Amino acid sequence: MLQLIIDGKTDEETLQLADDAINAGCRWLQLCPSLITSAADSDNIREEYKAMVEKLIPTARDNDAFLMIEDDVDLVEATHVHGVVVRDGSRGNLLAVRERMGAEAVIGAYVPNFDQALELRNVDVDYLLVPAPAEADPMAFYKNFTDKLYNAGLDIHLVAAGDFAADQLPQLLTAGCAGVALTIPDSFRIAMEEKPLNEAVAKAVEILANHREALNAAITGETK
Repeated sequence: MLQLIIDGKTDEETLQLADDAINAGCRWLQLCPSLITSAADSDNIREEYKAMVEKLIPTARDNDAFLMIEDDVDLVEATHVHGVVVRDGSRGNLLAVRERMGAEAVIGAYVPNFDQALELRNVDVDYLLVPAPAEADPMAFYKNFTDKLYNAGLDIHLVAAGDFAADQLPQLLTAGCAGVALTIPDSFRIAMEEKPLNEAVAKAVEILANHREALNAAITGETK
């Protein structure tokens, strides 16, 4: 799974980036309405952002793409997108978010380390976004993290979040990650060798899909 975190500086840029990403094959988008919370006139900014999301929904629906909004549960409920990604991945916060949003909503959460992930036992969270420490080898870090999740009996998908080069993407799946979350536009373009956005997204989607297929074939013993 390729998840793209859309960090547009304006609603228009966000809409264009998201639309381009979906058309290039990405099926999981995280929208970051940071402009709302930082603006003095937040009510009007919220309505404008809501209108932008509503413009994006038909494209997402027609392409079976998931739309997630970061932190803003009110906006998720107002737009009826698939779910929310919360920055505060503590047990208490996630329990409160799930109670409010109900069983059908998709919930992702950032967690900084395995100890916090361990606190989420029996919490209904769909996936964890985990950044690797700057000093760590990412592949060793995620392999260790996913092994600990398995050994603890925690059936939660782990998504590697950060800046990764194209040749690291399949390694992250091999390390046990269910997917990779990359931020666009800036860090993603650099990581993907500064290709145009649509080409970069298509390349990343293809890399992950091909490697996932190879991993599944290895597990089942199937060959082409």
